[in-house]
Amino acid sequence: MRLAIIDTETGGLNSEMDELLDAHVLLIEEETWSVIHEAGGRIFPTGKLRITAGAAAVNGYDAALWQATARRLPLVLADVLLAAVQAETWVGSNPQFDVKFLQAAAKRLGLWFAPRQLVDTAEIGKRLFGSKQGNLDALCKRFRVEIPGAHTARADCYRTLAVLPHIWRAR
Repeated sequence: MRLAIIDTETGGLNSEMDELLDAHVLLIEEETWSVIHEAGGRIFPTGKLRITAGAAAVNGYDAALWQATARRLPLVLADVLLAAVQAETWVGSNPQFDVKFLQAAAKRLGLWFAPRQLVDTAEIGKRLFGSKQGNLDALCKRFRVEIPGAHTARADCYRTLAVLPHIWRAR
């Protein structure tokens, strides 16, 4: 079975008011946990939506860095969705949040998509290890996963991939 690990970084918590700044997906084969395809990247802010100071501090948003490395929203969104729809299940830490931002971005472009079945690693972690032990940072600490770039979409996809084999059967 193919899985799509998805993650986004945003300008805040409100998908209607805050920018989608980064989106990434890893298309993986469940049996081997190998990456089949990877897509996504930083997204140029539209300038019409917010980027809160708190969100920028968490995800490392820097206008100059984004200017040099980001791509336009339609290109990143197309890459991410074309990869993700190849999977039966989408996985992430609170993937409902990520899907909400992806759907809001698609809507602003006049597009629509329906997500696949969602599996939330945070919910699995909370069920297995307790309410404060389910988030991605706690799961990475528990399983000694050290991947640089936490709270960037790409790194968080790879962090999720690293903890997934440890908790997948418990879903």
